[in-house]
Amino acid sequence: MANGLVLRGILMRGEKGLGLVDTPLRPMRWGSALFPHVLLKNVIVEMQFSREDGLLPVDGYEPWASAFSQRNSEFGPSFEQNKCEVMMMVGLPATGKSTWAEKWVKEHQEKRYILLGTNLVLEQMKVPGLLRKNNYGERFERLMDCATWIFNKLLTRAANTPRNFIIDQTNVYKNARIRKLRPFANYRKTDVVMFPTPSELKSRAAKRFNEMGKEIPAEAVNEMTANFVLPLSKDMPHSKEPFDEVIFTELSRDEAQRTLDDMQRVLPRNVTPSYGNSGNQKHVMVPLLLFLKQCLVCFMSSWIRLV
Repeated sequence: MANGLVLRGILMRGEKGLGLVDTPLRPMRWGSALFPHVLLKNVIVEMQFSREDGLLPVDGYEPWASAFSQRNSEFGPSFEQNKCEVMMMVGLPATGKSTWAEKWVKEHQEKRYILLGTNLVLEQMKVPGLLRKNNYGERFERLMDCATWIFNKLLTRAANTPRNFIIDQTNVYKNARIRKLRPFANYRKTDVVMFPTPSELKSRAAKRFNEMGKEIPAEAVNEMTANFVLPLSKDMPHSKEPFDEVIFTELSRDEAQRTLDDMQRVLPRNVTPSYGNSGNQKHVMVPLLLFLKQCLVCFMSSWIRLV
């Protein structure tokens, strides 16, 4: 598309024309798509995109439908629940889940995936006296319970908003996976397991700490490892999970299971599996964090509806 592109429309009041409305567009690279929309307050708007709707094109302009006949446009994604998809990332911290998810979103822009995760919530949270940069460990310990509460609220609302979602968390607990996906009954469900070799995992964790200052407390990582259960697709024997497909991006299922067994055997003796959906620690929520919960839920819920 050339620079200086203008989107033009005709503004009408009843049968009286109020003239042309020109909207200059910023420079766009070739292959970009336009999603026309109207935002007006206290006004009922009727859109006419074809002659059948009553549109009388201005000289030099063509109806919207001509773009289809000339193959210059295509239909956007369907957002009916039975045609939508939810993908769930599974893996220990620093395995590359967020990197994989962000790359998948960029490579499949036509599906307009929405990323959901506790880290995305943490990035929006500000608490007086708590540094945001190079302080991930303390933020994790003090705010993760609050961020998880907010995420669970968002997840429930997201399930009622037909879109394509990627749940970007560790999701190592089997019961938690089942609980999170229960509201997405009519969606196609895909599980993406990130399980690199232990040496590669250690390398990625060191790189993430050096570049971003992100380090999960060792006690939390050990607890996740002790409770890690590899997911099964719903057609596999003895499976109680709802996945239509399970994808292992690095090690195969058998290799991942053997490596996981070895990692669990060398854990400290005081780390034992718990069969709940989360850890057993309980933290008291101060009023400030409760207020932050409500504010963030309202803000991010509005964001989901607008995407």
